[in-house]
Amino acid sequence: MLRSTNLCDAKFDLLVIRGDLCSSSGYATALRAHLRILYPNFKRVLGVDLHPAPKRFQTPVDLTIVTDDEADREIQASKESAILLNYCIPSEARRHPLAHNILLFYWETSSTDASKQFPLFLRLMDSIWSPSPFITKIIRGWGIDTPITEIPWAWSDSVRPEQPSLPSVRVFQADRYTPLFQLSVLAVKTLRKLISTLIGRSRSYTLSQIVADQVLNLSQPTSLQKILENHGNPFLSLLQIAPRKGLPILLSEWIRFKARSSVQVPLVLKISPLDRNQHPLFVAKEVCEMVYQLRQRERVEHSDIYLILDNLSENDLDHLYFHSRAFITATLGEGFGGPIAKAIFSKIPVVSPSHTALGTFFPKDYPFNFATKSTTVTLKNQLPIYPISSEWNLPQPGAIYEAISTLYSSSDERIRQACDEAYETTSAYCGEENVRKILIAELDRVYENCN
Repeated sequence: MLRSTNLCDAKFDLLVIRGDLCSSSGYATALRAHLRILYPNFKRVLGVDLHPAPKRFQTPVDLTIVTDDEADREIQASKESAILLNYCIPSEARRHPLAHNILLFYWETSSTDASKQFPLFLRLMDSIWSPSPFITKIIRGWGIDTPITEIPWAWSDSVRPEQPSLPSVRVFQADRYTPLFQLSVLAVKTLRKLISTLIGRSRSYTLSQIVADQVLNLSQPTSLQKILENHGNPFLSLLQIAPRKGLPILLSEWIRFKARSSVQVPLVLKISPLDRNQHPLFVAKEVCEMVYQLRQRERVEHSDIYLILDNLSENDLDHLYFHSRAFITATLGEGFGGPIAKAIFSKIPVVSPSHTALGTFFPKDYPFNFATKSTTVTLKNQLPIYPISSEWNLPQPGAIYEAISTLYSSSDERIRQACDEAYETTSAYCGEENVRKILIAELDRVYENCN
C-alpha cells in the first residue's frame, strides 16, 4: 500500500504522475516503487491512469485518480511549484506550461520508429529521467540536450520472504498436448463464435471465458508442492508471450538440455498473454504446441515444463522466487529487466544475457551469462510500437544450453559467490536507498530551477 501525504513542510506543492498506476506490468510496478520515495516531498499527489482498461486491476494505490483535464486545472490553480511526471513512452507524454515537465520511459531496442517522433516529445520536457545507461545512450544519440538523470527502478531486500510458503496456484503440464486437449480448445473457439452470433459479443465473452476455464481444469492441473516433491526446486521464468521475450528460443534450448542431460529438474513458466483479453487456455495451447513440436524434434519424452497461467500477487511472486533453483530468460532486449533484478535480490542464480539494460546487473565474468548477437530483424507478431526491422539481441545457438550446463557443473560455493557478486553489483545500482539519494538530489535540483 502506498501512503498518501499532506505534509506542510513538503518541498513541492503538487505532483501529477501520468502512467500505468494499478496493473501488474513492469511499468506500473516500477512507478509504484518510485512513488513510495517521491510521496513525502509533495503536499498533494494526483495520478492519471493511462492503462487502457484500468478497472480490471485492483492494486491499491493511495492517491487521487484524475483525468488529464482535471490535472491541468489543478496545476493551473497551484500557487507553488508543481511537477508533471510522465511515466510512459514519449509519444504519450504531455507538457504543461506552468509545471516542471519530466519524462521517464523504458525502451527495449536501440531502434526507434521515426514516425513516433520520440525526439520531438523529449525536447518538450524540462528534465528526463532515464532508468538505465542503455536508455541514456539512446537519448544522447538522438541529439537531445535536455538534462538527463539516471534514476533506476528502486528495489529493496523485502523480496525475500521471512516465512516462505508455496503459492496456492494451478500449475499445468506443458507436455499434455493430447488430441483431446486440442479438440477441446477448438470446441471453445467454435462455441465463442456461435454464442457471439446469438447473444452479442459482450455477453458471449463472459460465458466463453467460463467454458474455457472449465476446459483448462480438465487438463488435470497440479500444484507447486507436488512439483517440488517429485522434481525438486525448479528453474523459473516470468514472461509475456511477446516476441521480444524469446519464448521459442528458451523452450528450444531447454528441451535441448533435457535431451542431453539426465537431470530431472523442472522449468516453471509464469506466463501471461500479450492480449489482456486472451484466456489462459489459448496461452496454454500456444505454449504446449511449441513444446510438442520441439519434443518431437529432439525425441524427448518429457520436457518437465510447467505453466502458471493465473495472476499472482507480489507476495506470491516473492515466495515463488524463494523456492526456485534459478531464474532463466532468453529476452532479446530490456529497458530495465524487473524479473531479472527480482531474481538477483532473491539471491538465486540467473541464466541471462547481459545486453541492453541488463548489463548493469552483472559483474564482469558472471558465469551464467550467455552470448548474444545484435541483429536487425523483424520478429513474428512484433508489436507495432517497434520499427518493422529493429535491432534485437539473439542468443547464439546452444548458448543457453551451455549456460544451464555450466550452472549444473558449478559447485555450491561458486554459485553462492556468483549470487553474492551479482547482488552487490545490482544493489549498488538500483538498491532502494541508493535510488532514494539520487531522487532526493534530483528533486533539489528541480526545486532550485523552479524557484
